[in-house]
Amino acid sequence: MMCTRPDLCFAVGMVSSRRLVGYSDADGSADRDERKSTSGYAFLLGGAAITWCSKKQPCISLSTMEAEYVACTSAVQEAIWLRRFLKSLHILAHINDAVVIYCDNSHDSICKGPKYHGRTKHIDTRYHFIRDSIAQGEVILRHIPTNDMIPDPFTKPLRRDAFHRHMSSMGLRRI
Repeated sequence: MMCTRPDLCFAVGMVSSRRLVGYSDADGSADRDERKSTSGYAFLLGGAAITWCSKKQPCISLSTMEAEYVACTSAVQEAIWLRRFLKSLHILAHINDAVVIYCDNSHDSICKGPKYHGRTKHIDTRYHFIRDSIAQGEVILRHIPTNDMIPDPFTKPLRRDAFHRHMSSMGLRRI
């Protein structure tokens, strides 16, 4: 953008520096004892992580899609709280815009509509909170390739180079 449209450089920089973006991920029940998946999310404001979480899910997921759905529910709850918190501090200029949450799985199809899915009928209704949040315009789910999933270090062990790349993407540095 800087090379092609210098007239827009400043404006784009200002808008993107105040943009709240979330990432949500889960592993596929890597815990061999309890068979529970690990959820992870990170929220960035202006390219730097302001909050992140890694925790074991409260339920056993029967598929990776379900584990991602449960993780996304936690991320949506955090997004709504962050949005309200940042609005109360007058930090975000466009707080009425929905928070974009990037996910890397196929669960977005069941998030976007109340269609009946035979493989998801057993999922607890509290996790369908995502649908309501999307309908109210509070969040938008977008797909992102697995390799670009920033909260990967919160859900699984990674090689050193991948770990450092993800930490750098969150604006975190070693001191």
